[in-house]
Amino acid sequence: MKLTSLDGIPLLTTSAPGQASRFGHCYGGITFRVGHGDEPPVWRGITHLVEHLALYRLGLVDHPHNGETEARLTSFYAVGTVEEVVSYLNGVARNLVDLPFERLAQEKDILRQEGSLGRRSFQGLMASTYYGYQGDGLADLAPLGLPGLTPEDLKTWTSRFFTRDNAIVWFDTQEPPPGLDLPLPAGTRRPVPTVSPIPTNFPAEADGPPEMIGLLAQARRSAAKTVYQQLLRRALFKALRHEAATSYHVSVEAVISDHLAVVADIPSGRADLALGILVDTLAALRWGRLDQEQIEAVVAESQAMLSDPYFEAGCLPLLADNYLTNEPLYTAQDLVRDLRAVTPDSVRAVAEEVAASALLVKPDGVSGEWAGFKPLSPFSGPVVDGKRYPYRGNTDYALILGTEGISLVEPDGPQTYYYRDCIALGAYPDGARLLVLRQGGTVSIEPSFWGFDKATIHQIDSSVDEGIIIQMPPRSPDEIPPSVIAQDAVSPGANVKSGSSPAGLSGPGLIAAPPWQTPPTGPPQSPYPPGPMPAGPTGYPPAPSPVGPPQSPYPAGPTPGGYPPAPPPTTPPQSPYPPGPIPAGPTGYPPAPLILSPGVRRPSKGKRVAAVIGLVACLTLAAACIMIEVFTIQQAVGPPSDPDAWTAAAIFALPTIGLLVAIWAIARYLIRR
Repeated sequence: MKLTSLDGIPLLTTSAPGQASRFGHCYGGITFRVGHGDEPPVWRGITHLVEHLALYRLGLVDHPHNGETEARLTSFYAVGTVEEVVSYLNGVARNLVDLPFERLAQEKDILRQEGSLGRRSFQGLMASTYYGYQGDGLADLAPLGLPGLTPEDLKTWTSRFFTRDNAIVWFDTQEPPPGLDLPLPAGTRRPVPTVSPIPTNFPAEADGPPEMIGLLAQARRSAAKTVYQQLLRRALFKALRHEAATSYHVSVEAVISDHLAVVADIPSGRADLALGILVDTLAALRWGRLDQEQIEAVVAESQAMLSDPYFEAGCLPLLADNYLTNEPLYTAQDLVRDLRAVTPDSVRAVAEEVAASALLVKPDGVSGEWAGFKPLSPFSGPVVDGKRYPYRGNTDYALILGTEGISLVEPDGPQTYYYRDCIALGAYPDGARLLVLRQGGTVSIEPSFWGFDKATIHQIDSSVDEGIIIQMPPRSPDEIPPSVIAQDAVSPGANVKSGSSPAGLSGPGLIAAPPWQTPPTGPPQSPYPPGPMPAGPTGYPPAPSPVGPPQSPYPAGPTPGGYPPAPPPTTPPQSPYPPGPIPAGPTGYPPAPLILSPGVRRPSKGKRVAAVIGLVACLTLAAACIMIEVFTIQQAVGPPSDPDAWTAAAIFALPTIGLLVAIWAIARYLIRR
């Protein structure tokens, strides 16, 4: 590995060949120290938008390439011939200096569609619960301000972050590739944002989505952390996957470089078991017996990976990340040396570090308090002083609007949201307001639920910094919930949760979305017409009648493609049961029909009885014939000791055997008939 400079831009190359070199290609890219965690909430999504615009003018490139925007870094990379990769990176740099703003509206639509697909990750949820909507936790916040971004905003952003002093270029070649020309402006290195966790009393716990469980903790980079990570992964995979069979996917990763994230999927109803296994496994590495042999097994596995001849070239993107975040540029030899120095005590030190900063994210209804995890309650607090607005559907609920914040009063206790914690406010033309809170929650206020007028809405807007107000696009009529005009019009508190975490914020007219869901813009629309609904035979309202027959996707006329439509069936399916009522069997259900081979009919009951009687009569007749024959032989020939008697018996027995075969054939024929 060699670190040089090209036109003021750091350049990282390697003497070891890369995987692409086997095909005469190379692997190269450029990484910038900017990501979601650097964005102001009102500009959330601007880095991703810049990435899309920088790639647009390149068109359809005939070799592998991509751009990625992460919490701390943004990268552009490609695989191909040296000339192809150089041309790709030169084009990206030129586009970053001169973004194609004529494409701005279309790329906003693409990003809006990408966000609507619900690709928010469980790791992002854990990060936003841990840090709130700041720093690494911002990756989980929806890009609310995306529609209002202007070309001037993007120019300001690129001039601040997409500079040659805030970037590093990397190639899996021994020398800098010829023809590389990156006309990036000068700038300064941008440090990683420093933020504090939301929980102040660790270990903490918060509610998350069902059928997932995870743990996020701080853990500094070290060889001991690498060993601890592998030991924890092995133990959890064995316990959750092989022994308890509660999880299919079990991962222990450093999704954020100086953190450790544990993620496992769990089936419904087995969250308590998975939580117990997780707690026991963490405790075993912290307090249990840890042999040097276990560490040496992990070190041997890591050494095998580090000895791969393509390892160093494959680690170039990671080394670029280390350079931009002021981490050491380790070589494979450095890593092997540090791994061999790991001891059980150093691994236990990592376990203590994890335990002292752990946040457990588990399904609602499952608690880890028995193991020392403390519920996270970022919005519990005293009720603010202000005007009280009772909920128009149930007076047990009220919203208190004060100068410092908003309090939702409900039977389970108040929830208070301070304006000083509001980092963005979405203002809808119909009066609805969406508060984005630093602790990681979003609160949607529907004025019709509380009887707010324009003056009240203006009071909310004037209580926050004008610079964080985002003018949201108008909502469609279907997205606006109906007004509450009677106490029984809405089931108050049906979705209310006391909320010990950002995942538990919701109330009537004050709807906060869990971080893993898109904030709701209105209630689900009922397919029933307005008014009371008569109950059907089951006690539930009948299903709404269709407005018309099912519509064919084909236009009227001949079937497209030249294929004729399938002809209707000429006869209905035939039942295997005979006509008439079917008697119930022992279980209460009709007996299953006898299935015979094709072309064979089941005989009627009368025929079967007649066949059995005939068979019994024939067998009786045959037995009588045999007795008469034996008696006749003894009288005519002599006692059985005489050899001539046996010869005569064999001659007389042939007709009897033939008679028996004939009787068997006739009986079988009658039964099959």
